[in-house]
Amino acid sequence: MMNDKLDPLALYIHIPFCHNICSYCDFPKVFYHEEQAKKYVAALLKEVDTLPHKKLKSIYFGGGTPLSLPYELLEKIIIKIEEKFDLSSLKEFTVETTPEAIDINHLSLLKKHGVNRISIGVQTFKKLSYLNRHHT
Repeated sequence: MMNDKLDPLALYIHIPFCHNICSYCDFPKVFYHEEQAKKYVAALLKEVDTLPHKKLKSIYFGGGTPLSLPYELLEKIIIKIEEKFDLSSLKEFTVETTPEAIDINHLSLLKKHGVNRISIGVQTFKKLSYLNRHHT
């Protein structure tokens, strides 16, 4: 049962797609496929529509690799959140990513929508190919 006294809330959005599956990762994830991603985002938008209008203190996009989504799909999700929720108390907007998923278009999108934290985890200081990671 939702309680208005719990405002503001935190919102977690799981994006299960990756362009590369890392051997260490235990989180739910699948290889990115365009049609599957479009269907997932459509379902996610419908689910967000069912949620009550609440004040948010934080938003966290995790995964998978949220930046594996194309700019347009990621922006659809962010716009839906902006329309659905009261962000006047938002303190943190985090998006997880990997070094190989970051590009200038995604960074511009994140800046445009007020993302103030990007989480790029360090999995090892050893050879990354051991973990099936492809960046240096």
